[in-house]
Amino acid sequence: MVWLGSIFQDLRFSLRTMRKTPLVSAIAVLSLALGIGANTAIFTVLDALLLRSLPVKDARQIVVPSWTAKGTAHFLTSLSGTSNSDASGNQTSPSFSFPIYEKFRQRASTLSDVMAFADLENVSLTADGHAEIAKGQVVSGQLLQWTGRGSGNRPRIDRR
Repeated sequence: MVWLGSIFQDLRFSLRTMRKTPLVSAIAVLSLALGIGANTAIFTVLDALLLRSLPVKDARQIVVPSWTAKGTAHFLTSLSGTSNSDASGNQTSPSFSFPIYEKFRQRASTLSDVMAFADLENVSLTADGHAEIAKGQVVSGQLLQWTGRGSGNRPRIDRR
């Protein structure tokens, strides 16, 4: 119990010192609050993006295929959307055209299912009588089954 008395003595000394220099104390408390708040915000973002698994059944079994072409593949890029260059200068992308997606789906004997999605930008959206420009995604029907939302749910509209 000696250590408990020592803690109370240290606490009383700290409070007396803080009373003598209120400006320094306020700056210290504000700095601690900002630091804790920033760490909490950063951890929340990292937790949502990196640490939590996707909200789907068997998230570890999801595979994202991509194509690779030597050099610059302008023809493939124009068919499938965007591409990136890897370390050796080859073009790579996880984007595929709809006919390629259909072939994946028809011939995927080792996969349980195949899902497709594409980003939409600058889409005119009318909701509740208000027209707005929106961003979104077009997804195949399997996405709702994978996320457990099933059919019959209305699409979510986020106004930002």
